[in-house]
Parts: sequence; C-alpha cells; structure tokens
Amino acid sequence: MGKVLSGVWKFFKVLLIIIGVITLLIVAGGVYFYNFYTLKDVKVCITNNVNDTRIACSTNGECARLFAGSSEDIISQIDKMPPILRSKIKELVSTAAYCEETCKVREVRGLGEGELGNIKACNVGEQEISYKLKAKDIVQIAKFAKSQG
Repeated sequence: MGKVLSGVWKFFKVLLIIIGVITLLIVAGGVYFYNFYTLKDVKVCITNNVNDTRIACSTNGECARLFAGSSEDIISQIDKMPPILRSKIKELVSTAAYCEETCKVREVRGLGEGELGNIKACNVGEQEISYKLKAKDIVQIAKFAKSQG
C-alpha cells in the first residue's frame, strides 16, 4: 500500500510541476504580449505642401492651437489622453503647424478615413511620425474613451 501511495505522490508532484511550468509560460507570454508586442505600426506623413491660413500669429503655439481645432475642449481632451499618445499628438501638431508671420499648416497624410495605420512608408521629403501600438495602449485608450462618455 505504501509503494502505491509513494508512486501516486511522485506522479502528482510531476503533474503539479508540469502545470506550474505551463502556467508560468502563459503568464510570461501574457506580460510580453501586453507590454512589448507591437499590434500595429501607425504612421502619418507630414508633407512639404503648406497651406497659408493668412491668420496673423506671433508664436508656433498659436498655430498649433489653430491646427488642433482652436477649441479649448479639444486641447483639454488631448491633455487627458494617455501620456504616450498625448506626446505623439503634440509632436504631430507642433511639426505640422508653425508661425511665419501668419500660421502655416503642412498637409498631413495618414489621418483620413481608411488611411489611419495603412501608410507603409512616407514619400521622399516627407517627415514621418510613427507609433508602435501595443495592447496596453489599446487598454488605456479604451479607458480614456469610456471616461469621456
């Protein structure tokens, strides 16, 4: 009887070790996928085509606010976004809009309907702003969207 229980106990320990290793691998894979795996590489291209708004300005910040929609609501919405997304949007706005006596806005490719995330590469002379979208970013964006109503 003792030999049978001893054999069952060894089998049970081996089974527990196998289950533990599998669980550890699943958890490690989940952590990797959530934090490091790139789901989509989102690119936008800022062209050299410049639109002159003919609106007088004295700083680039004025033009950036104009480009962002000139509404305090939109600017406050950007400030509430997840930090990395907020920094990329501010980088895009500050690169696309600038002041040279009047506000000038460069054309941006990749933000239109059906274009977002579908640009493979920018053309020669265009400036690229890209972001590697990860699962944790999607979770943060979903939380942000849910908090907005």
